[in-house]
Amino acid sequence: MLEIKNLSKSFKDFSLEKINLKINKGDFIAFIGENGSGKTTIIKLIFNLLKKDNGEIIINNENLFLENKLKEICLFPNQGEIPYNLTVKDYLWYVSVLANVNRESYNNRIIKILEIIKIVELQKRKIKTLSTGQIKKVMLAGVLIVEPSFIFMDEPTANLDIDSKEELLEIINFLSNREVGIFITSHITDELDKYVNRLIVLKNGQIVYDEKYIKGSGKILEIYNRFYIKKENVTKQLGDLYEK
Repeated sequence: MLEIKNLSKSFKDFSLEKINLKINKGDFIAFIGENGSGKTTIIKLIFNLLKKDNGEIIINNENLFLENKLKEICLFPNQGEIPYNLTVKDYLWYVSVLANVNRESYNNRIIKILEIIKIVELQKRKIKTLSTGQIKKVMLAGVLIVEPSFIFMDEPTANLDIDSKEELLEIINFLSNREVGIFITSHITDELDKYVNRLIVLKNGQIVYDEKYIKGSGKILEIYNRFYIKKENVTKQLGDLYEK
């Protein structure tokens, strides 16, 4: 289990106060909220990309930042953070070296991951020649090299077409079904409906909803709108009648 305890961060015009979460292996969490609600900030605090004011991250009752615990969680990278001049296989080899994967096993691990992600045919191509959807798959393959227990993703489907989104989410769902904890931020609510088993809503730096979710129930937007319904949304639904 991964525990986030009393995570806090204050800015000039915004603050996160005492964020508490428990994430289990096999959780597929949609972490939703408007842009600016604090979703990305929380992920940055978890990974020490921002200095927190308070709070701790615990995994299996030990501090996450002990050396032997850091590989337990991984952050899905931003697209600009990978070396585009490398081939897919060389990139995965590079990640293997950084992750201290045993040299005797890394080649077998790379092949296995290429098969899981369904990009075996891309292994000799340079990353810069790939489509956005293919690059996202390569990025996910790099994360899997580490064999993490928990994967955090900040809007991983951004800039993908419908088919590419579906392909990526199916792979992520495959991992969740094999007891990897998945934590995805999104402001697009409907695309995650048939995959997630837990829904968390963040508003103004506070968790306002955290419940189990029935996959495919079609309730994400309804729950989201409990906290984010706006006049312009109602106007779209009711037309000029609302204004009159």
